[in-house]
Amino acid sequence: MTIENAFGNVQPAQKGQVKDVGYTRTLLDSLPPAAPYCIELSEPVNRIPHLNRVLLAKHKQLPETGILVIHCVTLDNRRQSMKQHMPGLWIFGWLYLFLVHRIAAKIKPTRSIYEVATGHRRLVLSKAEILGRLVYCGFEIESIVNNGKEHTITAKKSSKNYLHTKPSYGAIYRMPRVGRYGKTIMVYKIRTMHPYSEYLQDYMIRNHGYDNKGKGKIANDFRVLSYGAYMRKIWLDELPQLFNVLKGEMSLVGARPLSQARFNQFPEDLQQLRTQYKPGCFPPYVALLMGDEKSNIKAERIYFNEKQKSPFYTDIKYLFLAVKNIAFNKIRSA
Repeated sequence: MTIENAFGNVQPAQKGQVKDVGYTRTLLDSLPPAAPYCIELSEPVNRIPHLNRVLLAKHKQLPETGILVIHCVTLDNRRQSMKQHMPGLWIFGWLYLFLVHRIAAKIKPTRSIYEVATGHRRLVLSKAEILGRLVYCGFEIESIVNNGKEHTITAKKSSKNYLHTKPSYGAIYRMPRVGRYGKTIMVYKIRTMHPYSEYLQDYMIRNHGYDNKGKGKIANDFRVLSYGAYMRKIWLDELPQLFNVLKGEMSLVGARPLSQARFNQFPEDLQQLRTQYKPGCFPPYVALLMGDEKSNIKAERIYFNEKQKSPFYTDIKYLFLAVKNIAFNKIRSA
C-alpha cells in the first residue's frame, strides 16, 4: 500500500499509517499516537451524507499533524464534464444541476424532500466550500490537485477550528469584522461567495496574495460566485450593511470594516485611528477614488485628518462624493 503525503510525494505505508477504505471505517485506537499516518477517504466527499460530522470524526481519530486526503467531484469538474459530453446542450444540464442540487438541496421548503430522494449523497460542492469545510472542522490545507475529473485535497490536522461560529449558507450572511474599540462586529452582506468561503481568508492571503492592481483584493479569488462580480460592481452586496447602521455598529461614512487578518496588516497608527470611530458603508477610498492598496491607506489618513477637525461636514462631503462615484460606475465594491 502507498500513501501520498502532504507534499505530493508517494511513500510506502509505514507503521501507524492507515488508508481508510471508506468513510464508515473506524481507526484502531491502539495505534501509537505519535506515529505518522494518513487517512484517505476513498469515496468522493460529495457522496458522503453529513459531511461535517465525518470530517470532525476523522479529525478526532488523527494524531497531531496527521494527514487527511479527500477526493471530490467539484462544481467546476461537473461543468467541464457537461461541456465535454453535452456540447451545445450543457447549459440545460447546468440549469437542472443548479436548481435541483444547489437550490432545492439547501432551502428549507425542499431540503427534506431532496434528502429523502437522494439520501443526501449527490451533493454539488464548490472547491471553495470543500476547502472551507475542512478549515471549519480543524484542518489546514496542504495541497490541491485537479486531474480534470475530480479534485484531490490533502489537509493536515490543526489545533484551530471554527466550530464556535455558524457557517453561512443564506443569501444574506454575516462576516466578523473589526469595529469600534477593536471589538468584533458581524457585518451583513448579500452573498457573492460560495458557502464556507469566510473560513478561507487566511488561506487565500497566504497562498494567493493580493492582485497586481494594488486594491487590496485577493488574486484569482475562486471563492467569488459567477454573478458575484456584477453585484459588487453595482454595490448591491453592501445594501444589508444599513442594518448595521441601524444597530449602531456602523456609520454611513467611515473606514471600511476589515477582517482581523487584513486589519493586522495596516500601520499601527492607522489601526488606532480606525478603532476610535465606527466603520462605514462608504469608505474614504470610494469618495476620493483612491482604491489601490497604498492610496487606500492614504485616503484613510486624509479622511481621519479632516474628520478630527470637522466630523459632520466631512461625513456629508464624503457621502456625496462616494454616491456620485458609484452612480457613475467609477469604482466597484470589494
